Amino acid sequence: MRLIISVVLLFSVHAIACGQSGFSGSIGAVLDTTVTIESKTEPPKPDVLTGRSGTAFLGKGRPQGISRYLADSKTHRYTGYDMKVEAAGPGQYRVTFSALTLSAADMNLPDPANWNMSPAPVFPPPQIVTNADTIVLSIMENPATGQKVVDYIQLKRRNCDAVGDGVTKTSCLTSILQDERRALDEKLNRLEGPRGTAARGSQQSWEKYKEDACSALDTEVKRLECEVQLTRSRIHDLGTY
Repeated sequence: MRLIISVVLLFSVHAIACGQSGFSGSIGAVLDTTVTIESKTEPPKPDVLTGRSGTAFLGKGRPQGISRYLADSKTHRYTGYDMKVEAAGPGQYRVTFSALTLSAADMNLPDPANWNMSPAPVFPPPQIVTNADTIVLSIMENPATGQKVVDYIQLKRRNCDAVGDGVTKTSCLTSILQDERRALDEKLNRLEGPRGTAARGSQQSWEKYKEDACSALDTEVKRLECEVQLTRSRIHDLGTY
């Protein structure tokens, strides 16, 4: 589902600083979590872009979040946010937004002494999110056109290697599998025309193959790991249709 966090940074720009761009990276050796940010201008037109935007890992050695910034080259002002991610249970994360800690020099902006950061807004309290959630964050607006920059943020745990055996690991793997199944269903539904027909026509055979390959394994953990691996492979293979 979508978790809408209405944080509109008090940052007016003459032109939106990013069109459609994205970021994907792993954070935290213990969490082994991938955070994905898809940034969009809404509406996408007019396509007048100045300045720059980007991300950086939050923390040193073992990143526990990201810093997200946007800079307007006409006004020499920038804004953004830090997002810290902590484990909050199987398939759950505590996400905390706070003021951007990067400086103009950290962002490699030209002539950094001439840049100023816009005042930080009031951020919401920490949010508990799951693998199924998409955080929708409005972060910039052009007052002349009403055009906004909106970040769509997703968190996904890649494996449960850091989780002990037993019920906790089974729960962790079940959560990951549910997330991958959702992604697979969405992929199948997005395919259109002959490609979509061929992909959906082969799905039943793939389901039988998965069942035969995984059901005979001697533990629930091994069966779930098998299903996660094969489901991810199926999603990847559908990209060839």
